[in-house]
Amino acid sequence: MKRNTLYKLGLIGLFFINSLLLSENSSANQNELNQEKPAPVFSIPNHEGQLFSLKKLNQNGAVVVFLSTQCPVSNAYTSRLIDLARYAKKNKLTFLGINSNATEDISDILSHAKRKQLNFVVLKDEGNLVADRYGAKVTPEVFFIDNDFNIRYHGPVDDNQRRDKVKQSYLKNAINAYLEGEEINPSEVEPKGCIIKRMR
Repeated sequence: MKRNTLYKLGLIGLFFINSLLLSENSSANQNELNQEKPAPVFSIPNHEGQLFSLKKLNQNGAVVVFLSTQCPVSNAYTSRLIDLARYAKKNKLTFLGINSNATEDISDILSHAKRKQLNFVVLKDEGNLVADRYGAKVTPEVFFIDNDFNIRYHGPVDDNQRRDKVKQSYLKNAINAYLEGEEINPSEVEPKGCIIKRMR
């Protein structure tokens, strides 16, 4: 109870900060985001009211993945996301989960993270502000951002919900190409998953 109360208080005080920071990139059309476009910055408080800012966290590059606690497609990727988060951190990249579903509250997110033993932070996107700015539509959907805040890859984690059927590991390939100074190809793939349930 105390933890949720603290979260709500922090959220009220920081909600407008979040909105202002998101507006810094208001010129970026959410339907035209690609590797040539700047990534919208954002700041979101966690369940304890601690502010997580992409601008401060993104020192070498960052992976932002939109997730769901209920979506079977998103949950099918749990072990892969854990492995990718470990790989990203090993290479000094930030790895963040974002939950923008209006039907999933902070207690759902916390219990889900604990149950799935996630090794990365998942933040609640109240009002789906971050999802709107990024144009995220489904879960899971990933954005790989370089340290100059350009979106270098946008799309699914890989090409198959079943891990044993994967032929193209899009996100990991994008990370490797970036680290090696090579062109990321493909840089954008249509993501598939559960529709993000936005606030109406």
